[in-house]
This record gives sequence, C-alpha cells and structure tokens, in this order.
Amino acid sequence: MKPNTLGRRRFIASTLTLVAYSSCKKVDINPVDVPTSQTEPANPIPPNQSNNSVEDDYLGQFLETEYGPDLMPNDFSKKIIGYSDKFSYKPGEKVTLYLSGAKNSNQKINLTDQLGNVVFSFSTAIDVQTINPDKPWVNGFAFNKTATVTLPGNLKSGIYYWTDNIPLVCTGTDSAPEIVVVYPTNTIIAYCLSGGKNVYKPQDAVKTSRACVVSTQRYTPPDAIDSQTNSFFQWMMQQNYRVKYISDMDMENYAEIQNAKTLMIVGHSEYWTRKGRQNFDKFVASGRNAFVLSGNTMYFQVRHNLKKNTMICYKSDSHDPLRQTPYSTVLWNTPFLGYPTTSSIGADFDSGGYADRLSNRLDGFKVASENSPLL
Repeated sequence: MKPNTLGRRRFIASTLTLVAYSSCKKVDINPVDVPTSQTEPANPIPPNQSNNSVEDDYLGQFLETEYGPDLMPNDFSKKIIGYSDKFSYKPGEKVTLYLSGAKNSNQKINLTDQLGNVVFSFSTAIDVQTINPDKPWVNGFAFNKTATVTLPGNLKSGIYYWTDNIPLVCTGTDSAPEIVVVYPTNTIIAYCLSGGKNVYKPQDAVKTSRACVVSTQRYTPPDAIDSQTNSFFQWMMQQNYRVKYISDMDMENYAEIQNAKTLMIVGHSEYWTRKGRQNFDKFVASGRNAFVLSGNTMYFQVRHNLKKNTMICYKSDSHDPLRQTPYSTVLWNTPFLGYPTTSSIGADFDSGGYADRLSNRLDGFKVASENSPLL
C-alpha cells in the first residue's frame, strides 16, 4: 500500500495543478443559506410510487445499468478479498465483514493504519465464496456474512485497511476538530472494476460497455486512488493537528463537518453528490476555510440511493431517468445544472487539468517557488 516515488511525484503534481484555497471572511449570511442556484429544487419530480418505502427512493432511480455486454477480467487468486457493510464508522461501532479466501478455520484478520501498524485484529473462519453471477457490479457480490466485530472504543480517526486492501474510515469522536479530511470514496467506487465493470470500462474505439450504476457491496481495492493520497495521510499522521477523517458519503451530513475550522479535500476527489457540494459551500459561507489538495475535483455529479449501497453515474443526460433535472449525473459544468465547479472552489479541471506535455518535466508544469509550504 506504500506509494512509490512516482506516486509521490504524481501526488505533488496533482496538488500543484489544481490546488485551490478558499478563505471567506465572515459575512452577514445565515450559515444554513447557500446561493439560490445551489439549493434543492422546489418541486422535484415525484417518485414512481408513494408508499415512502426504499423503492420510493427519488435519488436512487435508475433504468439502464450498463451500455453493453462486455466484461473485464478479475483475478482475485491467492489473497483475501471482500467488503464491509459500509465505508465509515465511529469507534465502538459494529462492522459486518464479507470475506472470501482460502479455507481456514482460524484466519487472523488485521486492521492496519497508513503506516502498516496493526491497530486491531480478530480470528474467524473463512472460505472461498462465489461472486453473484447477476451483474455483480450493480447488485453486489452477495457474499455470505463472515463476521461482525466491534471496533475499539478508542480507535483514532483515520483511514485503515482490513487485510491490507479493504478500506475503512474511522470518523472518531472529536466533536470540534481543527481539520476534517474527506476520503474520496465516491471516486474509489467509480474506478473499481470488481465484477467486470466500472463507470469507465470496458470500452474501446467502437463501443462502450461501461457501467452506469455501481454497487458499494463488492471488493473495492483503493490502490489506484490511494497512490495519490497515502503520502499525505502518512505525513498527516505525524502532525499534531486534531484531525477527523470522513468519507464522501459523510459529506451529505453537515453535522460531520460543522464544528471544524478547516475542510480538506485531498487526492482525486472527482465524483460528488449535490448534497455533498451544498454542504461544502455552506461550510465556506459560514466563514471557515476549505483547502483543496485534489486533482479533477468535483468533475461529475453522482447520486446514492437511500441505503447508500448503490452509486449512479450515467455521464449522459439522455440516458438518466432524472434527465434535465438538477440531479442528472453529468459533468458539473453542464449548463443546465447551474452549478459550475468554479462556484465552489474557484478552479476546475477543464480550465487547467493538464499542461503541454514536455520531455523535461511532468505534463509541462514546473516548480515556480521551491520555498512553497506545499513542497
């Protein structure tokens, strides 16, 4: 899980490429207010049913789940894979794990921090499980439950891993942290190919078979995303700040960030829900600071269902059942959304994501100030 030198360079490059610092002085504005264009629609399209059940979930509506039949191969041999019932937990909370691996009646399962230290462990029986054959990228792996364990009551807020590859976010107990760091779980879900599809692949020059709807209940290795964040997390662990870590889904609950001094967006925070962005804006409008150390930030809008076990991203308004509404899962810079990325962070990928590729430096950017605190 430790990033190599190239990973560190890419992290620094992405940081320097799209770093945006928003520092708003306190103004005469109610902290719960946000600009009109960013509020919930007054009369959203009614759901298909009206019995207030989960099936009645407005934002969870979807029709097509993918564009074609092709699948990407998965190789899960010789290691323990799996997932938990959700991404983030508080200390002392129960975690349900769904694991698959070589048969062992007493398999030790470790929870490790960013430096590889074991912070918690337990033993359980495991066996090889069969992945759900019915569109597992949408419907989840449907593993049988392996174990339910209780996290230590004193577990510090941070980003951890079960068996070195299954992420867990501990939000901690600090009610007024100095800093809240957002771990980009939406981006991890979007890039995850477990089950044969993600919101990018399979694709080729002729056709695309990528997914439009993806499940959180499948093996979601964070490798590609963590290569852009691990250096920061490892550094942050050695600082004396009071830090709280949350997931993208936690951003939809303003109480998770409302008492912090600074909100940090790190790594590759590409996929955002409308509610998450509204809470970001609400935080800044209240007079606090946001520090964006992320590339391709707030690029696509996504939606979650009420159970938070499905993420929807059509990347096409014509296919989305919520087309031409504020919740259509298209680029945030799409005009009819009325909510460009620059209105939140003052920068966007379209206006500065890549420079000209030159042979003597990464993607054409150069260090203008070696004394910058970022370096």
